[in-house]
Amino acid sequence: MIVDALYKSSRNVFWAAFIVIAAGAFVRVTGSGLGCPDWPKCFGAWVPPIDATQLPEGFDRLKFNAIQTWTEYLNRLVGAAFGLFVLRLLFISWRHRHVGVLSFGLSLTLFFVTGFQAWLGGQVVAEELRGALVTAHFVFAFLILAVARLLMWLNTNTARGSGSNRMLLVCAVGLMILLLMQVFLGAHVRVHMEPILMEGLIPRQTWVNHLPEEDFWHRKIALLMLLISSAMLYVWRSAYFRGHIILLLVVVMTQSLLGMAMAYLSFNVVAQFLHVPFATGVFVAVLDLIVMSSSLRVKQL
Repeated sequence: MIVDALYKSSRNVFWAAFIVIAAGAFVRVTGSGLGCPDWPKCFGAWVPPIDATQLPEGFDRLKFNAIQTWTEYLNRLVGAAFGLFVLRLLFISWRHRHVGVLSFGLSLTLFFVTGFQAWLGGQVVAEELRGALVTAHFVFAFLILAVARLLMWLNTNTARGSGSNRMLLVCAVGLMILLLMQVFLGAHVRVHMEPILMEGLIPRQTWVNHLPEEDFWHRKIALLMLLISSAMLYVWRSAYFRGHIILLLVVVMTQSLLGMAMAYLSFNVVAQFLHVPFATGVFVAVLDLIVMSSSLRVKQL
C-alpha cells in the first residue's frame, strides 16, 4: 500500500536522523568537530589520511589527530547516508503525489532543509565551531526530526481516534517552549565551558564552579518540566494519552539525572554524550503529544 511505503520510508528517515544527532553528539564530546578542517573534503581529499606524513601541503602536521579526523569523517559519512534516505522518501512521495499531496510537500521540505543543514555543517567547520552556528545546526536537526515524525503520523495505519484535548495541547506546547529555551541555554553553557573542557587548564573536579549564570535557569527549567510532566500523568489518565505521558516523564527524568551527573561527576563523558540523544527523546515525546492532542493528524489530501 502507498501509505505503508511512505510510513516505512519516513520511519527510516526518522531513525536515521536520530543516529545522525547521536553521531554529532559523539563528535562534540570527543572534541572532533575540527578533525577535518575543510569541507566537504577532509584535508583536501575525499578519504582522509591516517598519518600526519600523508597530509598535503598547507596543513599543520602538529595539529593532526587521526582519531579525531576519522571520527569527524565517519560522522560525515553518516550524514551522507541520511541524505540517501531523504532522497528515497522524496522519490516515493513524488511517485504517489496524486494521492499524497501533503506527504510530498513535507518530503520536499525535508529535502531542502537537509540540504541547508549540510551547508550549515560546512559553515560550522569554516567558522571553527562558532557557538551560534553550532546551536543553529542542532536546532535544524530538531526540525528535520520533526518533519520526519510528522510524516510518520500522517501515514500511520494505526487507528487515529479522537484524541483532541485542548488543555493537554496547551501543556504540551508549553513544554515544547520550555524545551527550546533549555536548548538555547544549554548551548550557551556549552559555549562558555568549551575552552575549559578542551584546554584542560583547570582541574576537572572544579569545572562545576565555572558554570555561567545561564546554568542556573537551565536547571530550574528542567525542574519545571519535570513537575509539569508529573502533573500531566496525574491529570490525564486516559489510556489513549497515558502511555505517551509516561514515556515523556521517563525521558525527562533521565535527562535531568544526566544533567546532574554532568554537574556533579566532573562532566562525565558518558553523561555528556547521552544528554543530547535524551534531549532529542524529550523533543519527540512532546511533539507526539502535540500531534495526539490536536487535530494535526489529517488524512492525505
